[in-house]
Amino acid sequence: MKDYIERMKKERQELADKQEKLMKFLRVHFAQLDKTEWYLMSSQSSAMSNYIRVLDARITHAELKENQNGMD
Repeated sequence: MKDYIERMKKERQELADKQEKLMKFLRVHFAQLDKTEWYLMSSQSSAMSNYIRVLDARITHAELKENQNGMD
């Protein structure tokens, strides 16, 4: 597999791990956060989810391109 696809997969996994830690932190420390902190951290998690979806789409597209090029 091409190096750039592997880099995207690694980036996606690292981001997913960070997002999971953030979500766990929000669940565990919910009562200790003020509304602004909770809102900002929730917004960060949402942005991370969107970024993961974009990376998923890019990875899928790159793999399809590689498979098509391999068939030529």
